[in-house]
Amino acid sequence: MKSKVNKVINKQSCQKNLLRNDAYAPYSQSLIYDNMHMCFAPDLTYSISNLTAGYSFGRHACLNDSFLYFSAFRRENEAHICDFRQGKIFFDGLIPVVFMHIKKSSPLWYNNNMWSTSGRELTPLHPERISPKSVPPEVNRSKNTNRVPSFKDSYKAASERTRPQNLKAKGVSVMFYVGIDWADDHHDVYIVDEQGTEVDSFPIKHDSKGMCFLRDKIRELSSLKEQVLIAIETPKNLLVDFLLDEGYTVYAINPMSVDRYRERYRTSGARDDSFDAMVLANIIRTDREHHRAIIPNSELARELKILTRDEQRLIRLKTKLLNQIQSCLKDYYPTALELFCKLDQGVTLDFLLKYPRPQKISLCELKKFLKKCSYPGADEKAEEIFEKLSGPQIFVEEFSVRAKSRMLITLVSQLKMLLPQLDEYQKEIERLFEQHPDSEIFKSLPGAGEKNAPRLLAEIGDNRERYSESNNLQCDAGTAPVTDKSGKTEFVRMRFACRKVFRNVVYQFAFSTLTQSAWARKFYDCQRAKGNTNTKALRSLGNKWLKIIFRMWQDGVAYDENRHLADIMRYQLNAPSAA
Repeated sequence: MKSKVNKVINKQSCQKNLLRNDAYAPYSQSLIYDNMHMCFAPDLTYSISNLTAGYSFGRHACLNDSFLYFSAFRRENEAHICDFRQGKIFFDGLIPVVFMHIKKSSPLWYNNNMWSTSGRELTPLHPERISPKSVPPEVNRSKNTNRVPSFKDSYKAASERTRPQNLKAKGVSVMFYVGIDWADDHHDVYIVDEQGTEVDSFPIKHDSKGMCFLRDKIRELSSLKEQVLIAIETPKNLLVDFLLDEGYTVYAINPMSVDRYRERYRTSGARDDSFDAMVLANIIRTDREHHRAIIPNSELARELKILTRDEQRLIRLKTKLLNQIQSCLKDYYPTALELFCKLDQGVTLDFLLKYPRPQKISLCELKKFLKKCSYPGADEKAEEIFEKLSGPQIFVEEFSVRAKSRMLITLVSQLKMLLPQLDEYQKEIERLFEQHPDSEIFKSLPGAGEKNAPRLLAEIGDNRERYSESNNLQCDAGTAPVTDKSGKTEFVRMRFACRKVFRNVVYQFAFSTLTQSAWARKFYDCQRAKGNTNTKALRSLGNKWLKIIFRMWQDGVAYDENRHLADIMRYQLNAPSAA
């Protein structure tokens, strides 16, 4: 930047008014620069443009009626701040580089409150003129400082030229960043612009009125939904679904990332909901390229994902009930565990509900009960049960039998109601899976079956833009390892930051392929021969499968075992020649 700077050497004024230090006064030069008086040390070789571009003006300053004082010092190529009070500089062992005082009439005076989030930089909104311009007589200098300023008019008053620009001006594209700290009954919202300046902050309730209020507030900022980015700490929520249905871009930020970002603004550890919302808004303002926006799948895939995940929760509930029933029977009625091969079948549950206490049952009554339950081989099974019940039993006090039998009836009743619902879930999942156009891709996988195939489709989805390469899919599933390297130390560990449900589905699928795929079994055996555990071997096998599934998913082709074996053979034949 070229500028006309008038140099005026005035040692006496520098010694008397500025530095008040005889050691530096003889070498001082006073520069008059657009209502700004500066005093330079002799070793400073920066030009005015370098000074304004490369130096930060410190927040520690003294104000009086006519001047704003700044003082900056340099140590090891960094700017350090020191106060100037009562005409004295507190050096604190530092080398003075530049001292400047700015008149109130200068444009920088009106921008003195525009600090960065760290509180160490004074960042003017717009570049200032570097040389005074005479106002032509034909220009009518406006005295109205309340109207919207024009930044192209350099003859406006300083208060007009430095006022923040109208965000809704024609032809101006402004981005807004919304951070939402969500909770059960309310959410805190914080909105900033491109400079990080707070635009608005308010709480909303977790209901329809609160969500509509948030939508209206965002619409007041911009009618273009592309100019609004939203950050929240969860990918699934009624509020998230509402914002996605409205067409806004939503970023799901990991809570661990938010916790690390929080230290950038407060090292004391103090926090509140509004502060967390501010951190979320600034994350997507400064580092959104490091985070991934939520890309929704089709309605069919989303419904399938909800059903498959709920089914897995119900299966875990079923396992929990079975374990509780077994524990309850062991406390007072262990013989009942030997009567039938499975607990989670209708005949076993009906028997426990009808005979919850240890007692002798006649052979005729047992045959009648088993035939009513349509049990195959009812006569032979009745004789087997009669012999086990007629044998010696462990003595249990009567009060313990009464208490535990009541608990058994409660648990068995819950399990009996749950089993038919699981069957209904399975039927609905199969129906939706058959309707999906990608079902043939996942059904062709060996060992996928009626359980793993729909779950893999639900977790991967059908939006091809979600994963650009196979490594993204592997990292999302948690099968890709993490390398920790520092200096001479390097080790590889398991990836914990992933979708746990997805990783569990890949484990189950990899285990089911051991009996259905020849190369999968060989790869698993090689991993175990290296000393890896069963879990690590299955994770490595699942990582291989995801690479194959990604290519099938992108190309829309079914799996062919013979083609994959041919590719493996071709790679092994070409490997020695390539080496």
